[in-house]
Amino acid sequence: MKKYSIILYFILLLYCANNPVKTFFQKEYSPVVVLTYHDEISSVVILFEELNLKYEIYRPEEPYTHNAFSVITLGENFPIEKFKEILTFIRNYYPELRYVQLIQNQKNLPPQNLYTLIIGNPTEIAIKNNLKAWNEDDFKKIQELKSKEDIHSFILRKNQGSSSSKPTGQ
Repeated sequence: MKKYSIILYFILLLYCANNPVKTFFQKEYSPVVVLTYHDEISSVVILFEELNLKYEIYRPEEPYTHNAFSVITLGENFPIEKFKEILTFIRNYYPELRYVQLIQNQKNLPPQNLYTLIIGNPTEIAIKNNLKAWNEDDFKKIQELKSKEDIHSFILRKNQGSSSSKPTGQ
């Protein structure tokens, strides 16, 4: 029995040497919403506290104007039901949101970014990535879609021809 224990220990040691410890202890990431600061941020924060969602507030260097921060950036692993719920009210506080960008897994992209939703990313991202502007019907369509895959496909189709999954942002 002792002989088998030693062999098993040796095999486990070899496995660990060739496979990083993270194989056994994958980091758990929590969804987080990044909100661009503006005058009504205190009202927005109350809503996110009610949703029990972790949030961060980004303070841009330049003064905030709705037109300058009109992009929503969705990480592919952010919970879709929370995304849909946020879309039902967020445009009341960020009225010029008119672009939606999906960030997908890429080399050199921190994994936490895939669990992040950014509200009010700079409009220059939309210009740089040739994102297509959304209308009211596009935002309504998201509410009708049921699966994560359908929502992601819709966002990618809407931005077809753009480079919307590049990891740009704050």
